[in-house]
Amino acid sequence: MNKQIGILLRYIGIAGLIIFLFSGCGGDDIVESEDRPELRINITSLHLSPGEVGKIIVGGGRYPYHSAVSADTSVATAILRDDMVYVMAVREGSTTVTIKDSDTYSKTVPVTVYPGSDPKANDDDRDGYTEYQGDCNDSNAAVHPGVAEICGDGIDQNCNGTDIPCQNTIDNDGDGYTEVQGDCNDDESGIYPGAEEFPNDGIDQNCDGADKVTVVSDRDGDGYTTGQGLNPSECF
Repeated sequence: MNKQIGILLRYIGIAGLIIFLFSGCGGDDIVESEDRPELRINITSLHLSPGEVGKIIVGGGRYPYHSAVSADTSVATAILRDDMVYVMAVREGSTTVTIKDSDTYSKTVPVTVYPGSDPKANDDDRDGYTEYQGDCNDSNAAVHPGVAEICGDGIDQNCNGTDIPCQNTIDNDGDGYTEVQGDCNDDESGIYPGAEEFPNDGIDQNCDGADKVTVVSDRDGDGYTTGQGLNPSECF
């Protein structure tokens, strides 16, 4: 009887060893498999404001998600903690947000996007652009990306970072004056407001509207004026 009990215990011990070996030496693999993160969104709707960050709570295991977040009008990617995902929305209205985890499992939830409380998310001048969309002056409806630029007015209408100069605001001859500043010949550096005027040459050097003319007279009627020398007959 004792011999039969000993044989039975021996078989039970062998069976236990086999089960232990196949269980992965303590069952760590089984625990890890059970803790493998799954995408479980525990809300069905999220209210966002354009340009602001909203939050969806995500259930999961110990591991962070490398998730792709997409909406009907925007796409964002992020490395996330295992309990939340951040969503950036840009337009008002109803849309859906799709969250995808590192195992490509995804889930879609409806999202309602309301007008933003963030001032930069509002289109104050109603020109179709917010500051987040590149409007560099949201109090002027004539200023926004894509609008025609007006040269030389000191205003950056199309929000590209600079006002374009008009052709007549360029100093072509490098004399320090443009046509707008009164240069009457911007191809000649010796002609500009305040330049020295040379009389009787038919050129308006100082841009005052006329050439300087000096009055000369031939008092003795010999055909010569002062500065032209004496009458040759008077040299003898």
